[in-house]
Amino acid sequence: MIQRVVSNTGPLIHLAQIDKLEILRLFHEILVSEEVYLEAIKEGKSGGEKIKNVKNIIVKRLNENGKDLAKRLQVRYRLDLGEATSLAIARQEGVRLFVTDDLEAREVGKFLGFEVHGTLGIILRAFRENMLSKESVIEILRDLKSESTIYITEDLIGYIIDEVNKFGCSQAAG
Repeated sequence: MIQRVVSNTGPLIHLAQIDKLEILRLFHEILVSEEVYLEAIKEGKSGGEKIKNVKNIIVKRLNENGKDLAKRLQVRYRLDLGEATSLAIARQEGVRLFVTDDLEAREVGKFLGFEVHGTLGIILRAFRENMLSKESVIEILRDLKSESTIYITEDLIGYIIDEVNKFGCSQAAG
């Protein structure tokens, strides 16, 4: 189990849309900014009520330095408020792993020295930690493509299935 991660809105919403929030048990604590939490549970958002019930989500408030960093990230990199506050929370709380499905936030996160993954990375990690079977991963990928708002191509689905197969083969050989 991974101890702590900071999440942006995307992975929470995408997993809620396919009713797979239980995958988040992979993490002991999922830190989110107040802004991200409010966006994720906002009335009308798919899965908002489900997200409220995830026990390991911890809402964090930015201190003054964190607020300043979030503002600078918004201006300098044109990040949305949720992405900027998520990165500021990760810095403030000393968390190295940041999850987001936003390309710009991923790039800025990497630039700032964080390990960055998205929803698909969470799914792969859950597979590698034996939380998900190969068949479950394939089903989840198909559900994400058809039932969620995440943008995912057939090529990317094929790549992830290949990775799952390779990992499964290396486990069997070891």
